[in-house]
Amino acid sequence: MRILIFFFLACLLFACNKSDDTFDITGETPPGPTQSVNVSVYLCPNPLDNHCENEQPLAGAKVILYATDEDRIFQENAVRQGTTPNTGRLTFNNLEKTTYYAFVETQHGVDEDYFQIPAGGSANYLFHFYGE
Repeated sequence: MRILIFFFLACLLFACNKSDDTFDITGETPPGPTQSVNVSVYLCPNPLDNHCENEQPLAGAKVILYATDEDRIFQENAVRQGTTPNTGRLTFNNLEKTTYYAFVETQHGVDEDYFQIPAGGSANYLFHFYGE
C-alpha cells in the first residue's frame, strides 16, 4: 500500500512540473509576453464614400501610444511614438501591456481611440481620415 501511495504522489508531482512553472533563484522576474501592434493610417479622398474604397496610405501621420486614458487626454507620458512612412503603417513591437490609447494627428485632423492586443500576440488597428 505504501508503494502505491508513493507511486501516486510521484506521478502527481511529475505531472505538476511544467517548464513554464520554473522559478528563477536570482530574484529577477523573467520577461513576460510581449505584444505588438500595427497601426495603419489611410486617407479617403471622397468624404461621401463610407466604405472608403479608394483609400490611400497617409504618410506623415504622427502616432502616439499612451498607457492610460488620462495620459492620452493630457498628452503626457507617451509610451511610444512615430511618424508613418509612405506605406501609412507603423509597427510598435515589444509592448508590455495589452491595452493602449492612441492619438493620431495628420494634416486632415486628429483621431483618438484605444485598442487591446491579445496577451503575447499582435493586433492591427486602422485609422481613416477624409479629405483631399
